Amino acid sequence: MKLLDFAQPERGDGRLGRVAAVTFIGATAIAALYFGQEVLIPTAIAVLFAFILGPAVTVVRRLLPLPLAVAAVVLGALVVAGLVTMLIMNQLAEVAGSLTGYQANLHQKIQDIRHLSEGGGALSRFVSMVASLGRDLAVTAEPAAAPAVRVQSGSDFASVAAFVTPLMRPLLTIVIVVILVVFILLDRDHLSDQFVRLFGASDVHATSEAIGDAANRIGRVLSLQLLTNFGFAVLVGGGLFGLGMPNPVLWGLLAGALRFIPYVGAMLGAVLPTLIAFAVTPGWMQPFLVLGWIVGCDLIIGQIVEPLLFGESTGITPLALILSAIFWGTLWGPVGLLLSTPLTICLLVLGTHVPHLGFLQILLGDAPALAPYQQIYHRLIRKAWAGWSY
Repeated sequence: MKLLDFAQPERGDGRLGRVAAVTFIGATAIAALYFGQEVLIPTAIAVLFAFILGPAVTVVRRLLPLPLAVAAVVLGALVVAGLVTMLIMNQLAEVAGSLTGYQANLHQKIQDIRHLSEGGGALSRFVSMVASLGRDLAVTAEPAAAPAVRVQSGSDFASVAAFVTPLMRPLLTIVIVVILVVFILLDRDHLSDQFVRLFGASDVHATSEAIGDAANRIGRVLSLQLLTNFGFAVLVGGGLFGLGMPNPVLWGLLAGALRFIPYVGAMLGAVLPTLIAFAVTPGWMQPFLVLGWIVGCDLIIGQIVEPLLFGESTGITPLALILSAIFWGTLWGPVGLLLSTPLTICLLVLGTHVPHLGFLQILLGDAPALAPYQQIYHRLIRKAWAGWSY
């Protein structure tokens, strides 16, 4: 058996050069994603909504010309989003207005815990810290009302400017996203042709197949996520209504929206209603019932319903989804968390259809990385090395 090959260092140098080139390109891409997020985030959101609204445009296009179909679908989506936003704002206003009525329950619970911890120890110190923090918050909250009086005494223009200025940035982003969605839906056929010409004019069939694969996977995943998360929101809201929680619609919508974050979104959506239940009810059972209901609904949706609906829709391993959520969340914040799954699907499709990016399919895909005979040989080698280590 030939153990040494003097030509190997040359091949190793070439491989090292390729690794260095890939590393440099990856670092450059990450830097571009971070520093260009002001442009890339609205574009990514617009593409995401274009995928979501694309099937509706296809259906309406059978009845109306393309411009009218796009206008009808986008206007309908804006009306639905506006109604949901108004509902959420009203619910938040109700929650903010009723917080002062929960002080008695919170005080009683702190007293109950204090009675349990009269012997001292860590629990007593923790209760004392919570009580001290509550007093500090109460003291700092009183002077906070003073600026409102000063604002009222100022000019009307200054008051309006102080209210409108913080809203200009998100409103401008929403306008840009809506405009981009409209133009993407109007020119999606032309955009598809441009991608084929740009990335694979030499092999139109393979490039068209890759674009179609990405569009089908992303569209299917987004549609099923909307369906399952809406069902999750209905279950959570209905269950909390049955448990007597105030503002169950708000908590249901919040839980459904946060569930777009892979694996941890449902738990994040359970934190706030559990804390509100702790403050609202005088007893101790209600917070645990609220937490148990939300966790139980997530288990039913995630372990029973989604496997039946999704099947092999994404083809991505759970570990890759979690790491992707961390990566995109670090780069783009909460928006990156919401976009992590569609962006990871795009990377997987690129790794499937672009030979030079095949490592993405190995890293992200749930397909076996080795052929069956390679798996057997690999396990035999591991067992042999394990035996020799003893």
